Amino acid sequence: MKIWRLSPTQLAAYTPGADLGEPHEIKDVPVVVWPCEIDMATQRERAMRAHQTRASGRELISAELYDERRAAGYSDLEIAELYGIKLSTLRGYKSRWRREAELCTMTMTV
Repeated sequence: MKIWRLSPTQLAAYTPGADLGEPHEIKDVPVVVWPCEIDMATQRERAMRAHQTRASGRELISAELYDERRAAGYSDLEIAELYGIKLSTLRGYKSRWRREAELCTMTMTV
């Protein structure tokens, strides 16, 4: 940002486009980029959907439903698309189900 300091008489005599000479000061101003409204609306909608899912504490698919679909010949990608979740989310669920199953077998053997 270029800054010129003008006296009251210079300011009164100023006309748009007039040459003011070299600026008195140059400041480096950080640039802020705002996302467009469409991106913000999409992000807001996604965040609300995620919040509702987390708040209710429910999984979108259970281990039993997953096992049924796998027995029917569905792939993980097809199951994820069927329930409207990402493949990474399905993998997270599978990991959680494995940990829970391991905990159940640990407590039973102790």
